[in-house]
Amino acid sequence: GWALAGNATVPTLTLTVSGNVQLYAIWTIKSYLLSFKTGSGASTVAPQRVDFGVLLSTRMAGINAPVNPGFVFSGWQIGSRSLASTQRMPDSDLELVARWTLEPSTNQPDPAPTQDPSPSPTPSPSHLPDPIESSGPSTDASGTIDVGKQPVTSDPNEILRRMVVGGTIEKIPAGSVPGTQLDGFASGTSAVVQVTGARTSAQFIVVPGQVVDAVAVDQALIESTTRTSTSFARVTSAVPVSRPDRSSLVSGPPTSDANITFRMSDLKNPITVGQLDTKKAKSWLRVDAQASTYVPGSVVYLAVTTQPIILGAAVVDENGQANIQGYLPLDLIGAGGHNIRLVGTRSLGGVTVDASGNVRLTTEAMNEIKRFDEGTKATVEVRGLNDGGSTHLVVREVPLQKEIPWWTLWLLIAAGLALTLVRLRARRWPKRNRIIATITVVALALVPAGFGWFTASYELMYCAVIAIAIFIPSYWILPKRNLRRSKSSRTSGHRHRTA
Repeated sequence: GWALAGNATVPTLTLTVSGNVQLYAIWTIKSYLLSFKTGSGASTVAPQRVDFGVLLSTRMAGINAPVNPGFVFSGWQIGSRSLASTQRMPDSDLELVARWTLEPSTNQPDPAPTQDPSPSPTPSPSHLPDPIESSGPSTDASGTIDVGKQPVTSDPNEILRRMVVGGTIEKIPAGSVPGTQLDGFASGTSAVVQVTGARTSAQFIVVPGQVVDAVAVDQALIESTTRTSTSFARVTSAVPVSRPDRSSLVSGPPTSDANITFRMSDLKNPITVGQLDTKKAKSWLRVDAQASTYVPGSVVYLAVTTQPIILGAAVVDENGQANIQGYLPLDLIGAGGHNIRLVGTRSLGGVTVDASGNVRLTTEAMNEIKRFDEGTKATVEVRGLNDGGSTHLVVREVPLQKEIPWWTLWLLIAAGLALTLVRLRARRWPKRNRIIATITVVALALVPAGFGWFTASYELMYCAVIAIAIFIPSYWILPKRNLRRSKSSRTSGHRHRTA
């Protein structure tokens, strides 16, 4: 309302005006509804009215955490994003979703101690950190596991690992994921969805036969991050540095967790940068990356492909975030196009099991799965409880098909052949025509080269280079005159003189 005094807190109800008057607006902060979604089987949290701009961590300090038998409450999230400590109440209603992890089995050994994932120098070479809870599939010894066949109950961890390596897990086409029904869960309980995959966060090219320029590669990485970065995986910096101390490099053979995680992403078994002959490397980049919404306690790997080389790794904190730092020896990377990827297991939140013990994957889940790299695969894990109260795990693979724009190459080849045909039929082929043909082919080659770079379809770029390497020399090597027409002209002239 309005008041006569600038410091008034109560509006003036009635006002008689006999001359000029100045009124002061009185404002009150608007409040919005803060609700909590805890899932089936869990205790509820009463909704609250919260003023706009209030720090949620302060407001929720006195709220008791929900409980859910068989699960451990690991925090709140907004959609697929963990609730940040700096989050304030927006100017709209807000729903927080509880994030649950399975309660550890008392039959399992104590988890491996957390190692510092940072690459700070230590007296001995650093090694890959062990996961607090493996990002690979696991369940208790009496649990059940479904990979598309009949569930098994005998040593399921070892059986599933063999299936991952052997490629016998059932595949779901990407378009069929929404609505896919997964069964075997206890009705009325909750389950959590996790997805293992690889995401490209930067790109660069090593030109064959040229000395690697660390500054040029750094610029290419910076340019590519504007296109490849996502909310859950991104390279934050790439800086040329001098040769790092060997103790700063990830070394030793990859752990079994690393091998399983890469295989679940349809990548080859990796090696670590410390396994290379780093003494020969003179050009180095320090690469920093961030990951969020990953499974707490799992390991996220920073790697360069095509032959996966692990540059760094970090254990995901309780908020689902990890900061990874690694060192890239440019001299030891083969020629061609390369992707810098984050490989790990993301948490897509909880789902409710229906009365029939089924879980259905949603369109939202598929949208998140499709954010992993095309040309790889994503391995989906749904974890919950079975009717016996033990762990039930369902695993499916989702191939992420890559659509390579080959039409751009066919356009280049068609134009190149057309120019060659014109050359063969032309009576003369002067220098001007050769220059025009060369410029035309080079311009058309930029189309598949550009598409290849932006879609990480490096084979398309290679084919474009081969095409122009064939067409352009042919325009300059062939004679200036058409040999067939010249011979025909000489024959006609000879017959005319004879006559």
